[in-house]
Amino acid sequence: MRRTVGRIVMGVLWAVGLSACATDYGIKAGGPHFASWEHMKYSLFYTGEKPPLSTTGLKEAKDEGWWGIPVQYESNELK
Repeated sequence: MRRTVGRIVMGVLWAVGLSACATDYGIKAGGPHFASWEHMKYSLFYTGEKPPLSTTGLKEAKDEGWWGIPVQYESNELK
């Protein structure tokens, strides 16, 4: 029983410590890596030098504030 309680206490302390680190480094609440599910799908499924981009995708990226390594597109490359 003591071992289980000890593990629970250590887990809680570990989680509190990690959350304190997140605030120190300015990690946004709600997940630091992707702005939305659409952002995650685009980043994971369309890899390569220049993934295909549509005007709707461009509008979503601007509205949701996607971040990451920017890729430059010419207007004739939009689908």
